[in-house]
Amino acid sequence: MALEEKDLKKLWLYFSSLCLDLENTTQFVNHRECEYEEDGIIKTTDNKKTYSNSFLKILLSACSEFEVVSKLLCNQIDNTFDVNDRSKNISHISRIILDKFPQIVDCEISTDFDVFCPLKNWSVNEDSRVAGLPWWDDYNSLKHSRFENLHKANLENSIGALASLYVIQLYLQMNVIGDLSIASSDGHYFMSDYTWQYFQTAPGDTLPDFKTAP
Repeated sequence: MALEEKDLKKLWLYFSSLCLDLENTTQFVNHRECEYEEDGIIKTTDNKKTYSNSFLKILLSACSEFEVVSKLLCNQIDNTFDVNDRSKNISHISRIILDKFPQIVDCEISTDFDVFCPLKNWSVNEDSRVAGLPWWDDYNSLKHSRFENLHKANLENSIGALASLYVIQLYLQMNVIGDLSIASSDGHYFMSDYTWQYFQTAPGDTLPDFKTAP
């Protein structure tokens, strides 16, 4: 499937709209870990498990888009991969991407609240079970048993799913057009050293699987 720059821009605009939805939740949920004192002891707390319909919408949309964009990346890796084949599940997708880009797990991104590698533990076991994507597991739980699993539509999973989609977007852009000019970090929830910052500062690093050997 031949992708053009205009296609990548459409994918990026949709991703950006999901980021804006996540950013807007900061108006009623603090995304930052907070410290407080209790009995003379400094403790920390966070809202990672806070759940709501807003996070449900973000999680369902981000996970669905993760599958779509990942399939497009798989097709770029192997042009015999059919993006419309529903039998190609997350296990097939994971194996193809991880075989081609084993260092994608080291891709580091940041927010105003944290620095992390969203795909750090991504792997495929010998029995073809995918590990290291807890937000994907919870997404499936929500699809099949919505009311029993509504608590899984939380801040932590929303950030994890969107952050992982961000990385896949970067890899797709790099694979198709050879740079990350589309992925400006200006005004987005997620940032990285791989992209241009605010249209002024050149990237400070290269995606792990695209670094030139010394």
